[in-house]
Amino acid sequence: ESTADVEKVEKSQGKEREELEATMDNEKDEHLEALANAKDLAEAKDSEITQLKQQLKQQSEKFETEKKHVVRVHNEALEDVRNEAKIKLLEQKVELKKESAKERNELLAELSQVRRQLATAKKQLGLAKEQVGLAKDKLKLQQIAEEGASAVLKSSRDPQVEEKKVEEDV
Repeated sequence: ESTADVEKVEKSQGKEREELEATMDNEKDEHLEALANAKDLAEAKDSEITQLKQQLKQQSEKFETEKKHVVRVHNEALEDVRNEAKIKLLEQKVELKKESAKERNELLAELSQVRRQLATAKKQLGLAKEQVGLAKDKLKLQQIAEEGASAVLKSSRDPQVEEKKVEEDV
């Protein structure tokens, strides 16, 4: 009985071992399948990541291109605004110069008129001085004439009446 029991135990252990090996083979196959699936999934994810990286790179390049374009357009617009401001400033300067030239011409015309008036006034002053000189000469001549007439009258009249008259004059 003990040999039969040993054989029975060995048989039973063999079955258990076969079942265990079969279970382990199944688990090994499942693990290998899971690893294969994980590898496939990892490869798919790597491919997806590579694709996303490529898309990101393309979008970054597109963004940089658009950014450069926007910056260029913005700079051109700024340059246009600057140029327009320069043009307006130059136009204002031209207007100011026109106004200044107009004012200068008006001032020159006014100065010319004042100079003519001054020249006329100087002429009139010269004439007035001549008239004053002539009036002084005329007055001196009248005084001389009066003195002469007075001397003539004196000599022809009574000396006493003349003295009285001279005293009254003094």
